[in-house]
Amino acid sequence: MQEQHFDSFNERLDRFLNDQTSYDDLHHRHLEPIDVRRKHDLVVTTGMQRIAKLVTGKTTASFTHMACGTGTNAESSGDTSLQSETQRITCTDRFDSGTSIKFAGLFPSSTPTGQISEFGIFDSAAAGNMLVRTVFTPAISHVQNSTIFALTQIIAQSAS
Repeated sequence: MQEQHFDSFNERLDRFLNDQTSYDDLHHRHLEPIDVRRKHDLVVTTGMQRIAKLVTGKTTASFTHMACGTGTNAESSGDTSLQSETQRITCTDRFDSGTSIKFAGLFPSSTPTGQISEFGIFDSAAAGNMLVRTVFTPAISHVQNSTIFALTQIIAQSAS
């Protein structure tokens, strides 16, 4: 059941990215995306340390939250938080597929107004350990109580 849901999720993401269309299952309407982009994430040191503890059974705390912010400093393996976090949410979807891990979330319209330029995955609702941090340009121009935005982060094994 979960694997079937995962395939549908991936198909929707690919359709959204490739032909710029999406379908709102809740309201049965087509959505027009404002922007779609891909960028490689950086798994930070604290993220690798947490992965090591999960693999060796020294913890069961998994990564359950994602955050957005307005920071523009380049990613660094030593990052432990976002530069300027504005909102943190519980991940709506978390899946493993082969050597990839996928996280997704929908940031509500109540997210503070700003130029959203960084995202991260965390293991708690406040502070906690960060798994990845991504900074991108141009930023997402978000207006509070006007727009919503979705984030999907895929962590995959790299050849290098």
